[in-house]
Amino acid sequence: MDSGFLMTVSATKPDWTREKKRFFSWSPSRSLLASIRRYQAAERKCVILRGMIKLSCVLKHRFWSVVTGADIPLNCTIGGGVVITPS
Repeated sequence: MDSGFLMTVSATKPDWTREKKRFFSWSPSRSLLASIRRYQAAERKCVILRGMIKLSCVLKHRFWSVVTGADIPLNCTIGGGVVITPS
């Protein structure tokens, strides 16, 4: 390990960079988290097309839940920077 690089993980400060992915990259766990975050954002905002956005997020959530095998409900509270890794 290079002495100039020190990776720290905090239990109190969220690291949102771990949830980011490139547009066409294959990352099912990050896509699942993104669908949950988009659904929760649509719940909070008063948007004209909120129903269509939520429906899109529900369908994406169901697809990525099957692909990852993770059963995470849409209305759960998830801290920042969570990472789901395959076993």
